[in-house]
Amino acid sequence: MGRLHRTIAIASTLAATACTGSGAQPHTAAPERPPVGAVVEPWGWIGIRGGHVELRYHDTSWASAGPFHRPPEWVSNAAVSRSHIAFAVEGRGLFVATIPGSEQHIAGATAEHPVTWAPAGDLLTLDRGGHVVARSATGSVLRRWRVKGGAEAVDRSGGLLYLNRSGELMRTDGERALPLADAARVVGDARTVEALADGSIAVLGTSSLAIFSPTGVLTA
Repeated sequence: MGRLHRTIAIASTLAATACTGSGAQPHTAAPERPPVGAVVEPWGWIGIRGGHVELRYHDTSWASAGPFHRPPEWVSNAAVSRSHIAFAVEGRGLFVATIPGSEQHIAGATAEHPVTWAPAGDLLTLDRGGHVVARSATGSVLRRWRVKGGAEAVDRSGGLLYLNRSGELMRTDGERALPLADAARVVGDARTVEALADGSIAVLGTSSLAIFSPTGVLTA
């Protein structure tokens, strides 16, 4: 009887294991380390390893279909959402892809780097000529706005804050550019924009600082 009881106990344990299955257990495997030279962000990383661009976005993994080689190539900038990737490879230009999906090289965009996927679903990039460029998910140019060099920041919604050439604080969701405040009247040499954690916007000059609400009201 003792052997029978032990057999029943073992069978019960095996049955319980089969019912729960490995899928019911929390995944505790350590995340894969980013490749050397990867762009590392709070959401994860993107870089080149083994002849392909590799992405880890939160719990999502993606790899390029085409070959990339580091060195001499490397990912210099990236904008990633749950459904789309845009990345710039030094010497190769701009690429976009869906998740899952294969990457597409965007002709004529060698002087652009991706910044964010805007709320309207467009990709926003910055070019060397001083423009915000709105592109479709497939890379075609939709709109352009002139920017004061180096004065832009991504806000909590994924939209882009920037100063135009006259120092006006603007926000674009990819479809339109909305003026928020005449920052130049408060900060005479306004040159930097920062999106703060509470949604406020900081505009900085060499010796002055102004804080605006998300709607452009001066608060400090």
